[in-house]
Amino acid sequence: MSALTGLYISQSYGGLIHLSTNTGIVSGTPTQLQDGIGNNLNLWINGNGAISGSSFTGSLFGTASQAVSASWAPSTVTASYALNALTASYALNAASSTGSSFPFTGSAIISGSLGVTGSVTFNYFNVASGSPVWAVGGNLITGRSEAGAAGTAQSAVVFNGYVSPGNATTSTEEYNGNVWSAGGSTINLRRNGGGAGTQNAALSFGGEGGGGGLSEEYNGSSWSAGGAMINSVRQMGSAGTQNAGLSIGGNVAGIYTNASEEYDGTTWATGGNLSGVRGQLAGAGTQNAALSIGGQGGTAPSFTTLATVQEYDGATWSSGGSLILARYALGGAGTQNSAIAFGGWNGTTTYRNTEEYNGSSWAVGGALINAKRYPAGAGDQAEGLSVGGATDSNSFLSQTEEYFSSGSLVSYSTFTYSQATGRVILQQVSSSLNFANDAAAAAGGVELGGLYRSGSFVMIRLS
Repeated sequence: MSALTGLYISQSYGGLIHLSTNTGIVSGTPTQLQDGIGNNLNLWINGNGAISGSSFTGSLFGTASQAVSASWAPSTVTASYALNALTASYALNAASSTGSSFPFTGSAIISGSLGVTGSVTFNYFNVASGSPVWAVGGNLITGRSEAGAAGTAQSAVVFNGYVSPGNATTSTEEYNGNVWSAGGSTINLRRNGGGAGTQNAALSFGGEGGGGGLSEEYNGSSWSAGGAMINSVRQMGSAGTQNAGLSIGGNVAGIYTNASEEYDGTTWATGGNLSGVRGQLAGAGTQNAALSIGGQGGTAPSFTTLATVQEYDGATWSSGGSLILARYALGGAGTQNSAIAFGGWNGTTTYRNTEEYNGSSWAVGGALINAKRYPAGAGDQAEGLSVGGATDSNSFLSQTEEYFSSGSLVSYSTFTYSQATGRVILQQVSSSLNFANDAAAAAGGVELGGLYRSGSFVMIRLS
């Protein structure tokens, strides 16, 4: 950054940060900044481009999204800061008023130099071995129950559902593994519909409301009309993808059905029939390798809460291993041979229970943090999502819970720069990445261009 002179900005621009003097600044002499209405800020800048301050509150670059393109040397900054992603560029926001660290979460692109005084550690997150566990994820913008969902735990989409008693929504939200953001609204209001596919190629179908019997396709930003279903069905299980979707059982005109329907991206066709009628069930898997999980069977007034599980091969349904706990209004995710079932209720009790399926039998998994019925499910058994849902008091939840079947999510150090010694310490390389050659490193998961060690030598994988 070159010397800054003659850059005083009129105070009529209330949202702009400017110099507190119109006489310019000189190299090595800090000049205080003001906001657009003349209030002094705890920020100083000198002619060499160095920014300093006792505490930063809010965005260093105002409300706009700005790229960090010049050298930033905070020699006198004592507060702790986090770099938060906005869109394609980033603003520097205060995270804490104490400490001297530079905590950072997410991804960032920085053009130019970044000078940091003090030690810096770069971490990554991975699942540590241990008992299956649900962890707190990012909250939905709008709490909802009976919604549709699709995608993975790190790239999911949720759509429609009840947002208050009697009120369905067209809103869509997208998840990046950390926070939810608004997506394109669906064409039709609906709840109790099905969902399949991925965040950028999702399928919404059936349900109650204006979307009953209709389907819509999502491209990551907007919804378009898909093919109409054979039956106007709700409370079904769902599986598959946008171009190979599956609707399982459900409720047609107030009566549970055993029918399934298959979608090819354009048209719905009749699939194989379940062994019995059921609705409010969970689904998992693909169109040709699906699961029907639990639900409620029978006809009024003699309904039955089911533990029944069936497996689909693309043509016929056959018996699978029964759930440990019979329930309906539950969530499901995963594949035919590696699924999870969670939450739900029996008409009286709302559950936290999770079960894991291995293709033949169910085992007890980690309990949800909160009991809920009608949660939306996404992801798989190794890393699943429970999104929203309802409580016993019929409150609609904004909670997201993330499932790790192998244990908890733990932060590991990749490398550290030590202020005390001036050295870079490669913790991950020294502790776990010891390979004889590039071929062994590749087999061990080291990316092309990644560092590993061979004995006491640090190597770069080039082949």
